[in-house]
Amino acid sequence: MLPYDWPRDPRYEELGDVDKAFEQLRRLTKISCWHCADYESDAMWKLYAGTRKGVAIRTTAARLQAALRPFRLAADYGEEQPIWGRVRYFDLHAERLRAGMEERFFIKHRAFEWEQEFRVVISVRMAEEFGVAVPVTGIDVPFDPAVLVESAHLGPSLSDSERAAISDVCAAAGLGARLSTSTLLGRPRYT
Repeated sequence: MLPYDWPRDPRYEELGDVDKAFEQLRRLTKISCWHCADYESDAMWKLYAGTRKGVAIRTTAARLQAALRPFRLAADYGEEQPIWGRVRYFDLHAERLRAGMEERFFIKHRAFEWEQEFRVVISVRMAEEFGVAVPVTGIDVPFDPAVLVESAHLGPSLSDSERAAISDVCAAAGLGARLSTSTLLGRPRYT
């Protein structure tokens, strides 16, 4: 059975052994997704912050990599190594890709190309094989906010009290000077 009970595409045969193995690996792989763009995206605000209330973090791949701290699923188990990279987009209805296990986490259907995604992938497969309990929903990977955050942008629909509360938290973390308001707040200037 496919995850999430997705309907099966009749153009493709039953899952082969490699595909079945990938479904198990997918359960044991945790992914952090980032949008790559040189400018702010209203679509991303609406998709991930609903009513455009939230905070967008601007960083770089190098900062993200430097900010992550060693992660262990259990204190007495080895450090898990992240894999980094941009997602590549293909017409998965026109061609069936034969990709390696790790490579599959960096491939999506071209219908999602607007996401311009960068991913950090951590597989906890070996930990489970050694009897370490794997969380179902995700993992908490420690990071250094001062290294990660190049700038933080307040959502355009936050109330004054929400802005103040976030500003206080950022100031307490030493990030107050990196905080700004979304460029989508206010009327555009044409003159």
